[in-house]
Amino acid sequence: MSNGSHPDERTSRRAGGRPREDQRPLAGTPQEEIVRAATRLFSSKGFANTTMSEIASNAGLKQSSLYYYFNRKEQILLATFTVARAPLDFIKRTGELPESAGVRLYRLLRFDTYQLCVAASHVNEVEQMAALQPDQFESFWEDRQELHDWVERLVQQGIDAGEFIATDVTLTALFLLSSNEGIQNWYRHQEAHRPGQATFSFPEYEAEAVASHYAETSLRSLLVRPSSLARIRRVALLLGVDDLKPDFQSK
Repeated sequence: MSNGSHPDERTSRRAGGRPREDQRPLAGTPQEEIVRAATRLFSSKGFANTTMSEIASNAGLKQSSLYYYFNRKEQILLATFTVARAPLDFIKRTGELPESAGVRLYRLLRFDTYQLCVAASHVNEVEQMAALQPDQFESFWEDRQELHDWVERLVQQGIDAGEFIATDVTLTALFLLSSNEGIQNWYRHQEAHRPGQATFSFPEYEAEAVASHYAETSLRSLLVRPSSLARIRRVALLLGVDDLKPDFQSK
């Protein structure tokens, strides 16, 4: 969502924790468990038809404990928007820096892929909610459009500077911002595909390694001189040493 929380969500948090209704292991913090449970309910039942009691039950909390973290259902809904708002906030901070378009795009793709891997809510579920409940999700689509426009501008700047190959900037932005959403699907289910335990299996990867690999392979496909990738990566990582730290993401 540690991954660019919306201010309304952050102000609803308190230090410490609350008693749980059941003792099943948490997949993250209590707040993340709440957002994860609420996302599933909003997607299947709709926002208006989902109660705070149902969210609490699905998150394994007593209703009083739920209110300890979120005062209103609307605050939980806003927390699900982080999959679009976190990368938008990031590119607003870094998109106008004097570095090359390649460096800025590398940082954005790495950050966005990482935050999708560790996000409490699933982007596909949020988009399903947005399609079914447009009145509740207007700001989500506005954020999505603004992020897309930023990526288009970065790609065009790279083309104009001779750094990127000539390409359809709109289609490229769509590709870059949707391919890493597919990464989120398999990353979140790695445990079910461990070697020796599943017919389709693969090694388990850390979010940072996945994010770096996606940024590198995506950028390489755009570069006029692919050999410049090593320099771009080096500069991007030097500038963005704190990009993936929670305190940076939540500023």
